[in-house]
Amino acid sequence: MITLQQGEAAAYAAGSARWSCVVEVQDAAGTWRDLTSLPTFNAVKSVTVREDVDSPGPEASIVFYRNVDAISLSPLHVTSPINRTTPFDSGGSFSALVDANRRIRVLVRLRVDGVDSLSPLRTLFDGVISSWDLSSSETISVECRGQYAELQDRFFEEEFVFAFGSALQAGPFRIWQPSTVYAVGDKVIPTNAKANNRFYGVTVGGTSGTAEPTWPTSGTVTDGGVTHSATAGGLTSPVGGYPVEAVLQQMARSVIPAGSARFGDFDAPTDIVVFTPTSPGWAINVFQVRRENVWNEMIALAQQIGWDLRWRYDDGESAWRLTLRDPNRGKLVPDRVFVFGSEVRDYESLGLRIADVRNVIRVVYSDSGALDPQGRPRRKSVVVSDAPSIARFGRRYMEVG
Repeated sequence: MITLQQGEAAAYAAGSARWSCVVEVQDAAGTWRDLTSLPTFNAVKSVTVREDVDSPGPEASIVFYRNVDAISLSPLHVTSPINRTTPFDSGGSFSALVDANRRIRVLVRLRVDGVDSLSPLRTLFDGVISSWDLSSSETISVECRGQYAELQDRFFEEEFVFAFGSALQAGPFRIWQPSTVYAVGDKVIPTNAKANNRFYGVTVGGTSGTAEPTWPTSGTVTDGGVTHSATAGGLTSPVGGYPVEAVLQQMARSVIPAGSARFGDFDAPTDIVVFTPTSPGWAINVFQVRRENVWNEMIALAQQIGWDLRWRYDDGESAWRLTLRDPNRGKLVPDRVFVFGSEVRDYESLGLRIADVRNVIRVVYSDSGALDPQGRPRRKSVVVSDAPSIARFGRRYMEVG
């Protein structure tokens, strides 16, 4: 949450202030281009930024005026001076500025009595353009996703294993497969990972054989054109496991190596860092992912304990950070109540759908502290209900595994 300074809050509450915004797009050379102050005109018609608890993070919808004189924001306009590798450089080659996968951000400040106040520009949204649409009304509309898009667009192309090595190793562990290409530095696990409690490092890359090798406890083994080394590997993870925040970070860095992230941390701009204000104290021991997009798998892991993982604005650092936190679902007192008419100017729509109401919830879980005769956790459940809601809407049940 972006905190207003004392003077800003007073001006806004008094009704004498309005928000003004700047929309910037990063060009092919990495320079930010302000589309609210192009030569002779402001190209921004409207900006909408939104986020809710069911979305993976913030989203933005922005409408631009498409054409003014010789300048066109259309990604199809090859002669527009703004669509150059360096905009307005006649010697540059064609490179559409407002295009899919361009980085885009919305910055805001208060205007008091029609004049920009001394308040600083703050980043309200930072993400990428997901789609653009040209309309007959001479506008171009873009839909944008927040910083999660970088992980949402990446896939685990194999069923990798994490939290397996005896010292939380960087990168994923690959389960051995026949006739598969392995590169130097890959970490490989036997198909029967518990056979000798270790993993192997690839020291000679190539294509594996058709039959799984006999894995040694020391030295190397040849596997088709691949050489696996026990020395370059290590032992499997201890019973205690690894903190979930470390595993989440490892998952992200396995597809976006350190130093190559577009959306990193404020103190590590090109590295994915999972910030945890308070650790949940939950240890992970051997976690295998599906062939699924990386963001979904990370969210699924965080939600196993009901925690929330998303890029959140850190007011103290004035930056967005990938944050793992307890959403405190039992909280009853809101952080802020907005007053309609002074702080809330208007709304597009307001309604209630009974389909979204659930007032009786049953949670089913395995209790590792209560084992059956075969040593397996017993299945138990907890049911919680809300009597006032039931009286108002009727009994509306759901079950969570």
